[in-house]
Amino acid sequence: TQNWGCTLVKLHPEEEQLLCRMKKRKDKMINNLYITVPLFFKKREGINIGMTMSEVSGIPGNWVEYCKRIDRVIVPSKFNLKTFGQSGIDQKQLGVVPLGINHSLFTPEGNKSDFINSANNFTFLSVGERIPRKGFEFLIKAFVQEFSAQDAVCLVLKSHRNGSDYDHTGKKIKNEIQRLVRKENKTKPPKIYLVPQTIPSQEMPDLYRMAHCYVSATRGEGWSLPVFEALLCGTPVITTNWSAYLDYLNNENAYLVDVEELETIFPKPD
Repeated sequence: TQNWGCTLVKLHPEEEQLLCRMKKRKDKMINNLYITVPLFFKKREGINIGMTMSEVSGIPGNWVEYCKRIDRVIVPSKFNLKTFGQSGIDQKQLGVVPLGINHSLFTPEGNKSDFINSANNFTFLSVGERIPRKGFEFLIKAFVQEFSAQDAVCLVLKSHRNGSDYDHTGKKIKNEIQRLVRKENKTKPPKIYLVPQTIPSQEMPDLYRMAHCYVSATRGEGWSLPVFEALLCGTPVITTNWSAYLDYLNNENAYLVDVEELETIFPKPD
C-alpha cells in the first residue's frame, strides 16, 4: 500500500461541535462548502461556497470556469482578491476572509523546542513543504555563501515531501540539501539541520520561539501560516516582498527582500 503522506488530525472539541451544529441546521444558510482548489468546485442544490487561494499573479482559465459555477468564492487576502479578479472572476462573487490563528497558543512567551542543540548558535528557521515554490534552493545558497562553519549560526529546515514522493525519514531532502551545499564549493560550510517529522500544531510555537529569526525565500504564498505564526511568536521575519502575506507584513514588522523578477508558469487567460 502506497503511503501518500496524509496526516490526520483531530478537531478541537469546539470546532467539532460547531460543525455538528451546522450540519443539523434545517435552513439553507450554506449547503455546500468547498475548501480546496477550484477544480473540485461543483454546483449542487442550494448555496455553494468555495474557499481557495493562489500563490501566483493569476489563475488558470479552467480555475476561472470552475469558480463561476458556484455562488461565492472566498479568498484569504487582498492579493488574491486582485489576482482572481484580474483573471476574470466578477468582484461581486469574491470575498476576503483572512486565515485565523490561535492567539493564545502562538505567543512570544512559552517553551522552546529542543530538536536542535543550538544554544550557542544564532538560529535561522524556515518551515514549509519541499516544493519548488518555497525557494529552498535560494535560501540554502544564500546561507552557505554568507556563513561558514566558523560562524556561530545554523539554519533549521522544518520540511517534508507529500504525495507520491513522501519520505517520513527526510532522506531525500537531506540528500538534496547536501547536493546544494556541495554546489557552492565551500570547504567548511555552515551547519544546516533538517526536522522532517510531523510536529503537532500545539508544539509549533515552541519551534518558532527556538529560532532567533524566521527566514523564507518563497516565490509566492496564498497566505503563509508559518510566517504569520512566527510573527505572533515574536520571531523576527525575513522574506520576499511579494504576494499575499503583505496583507499583514510591512517594513515596520519584517525585513522584506525585493523580488527581481517573476517567472511565467502558465499563459495569461485570454
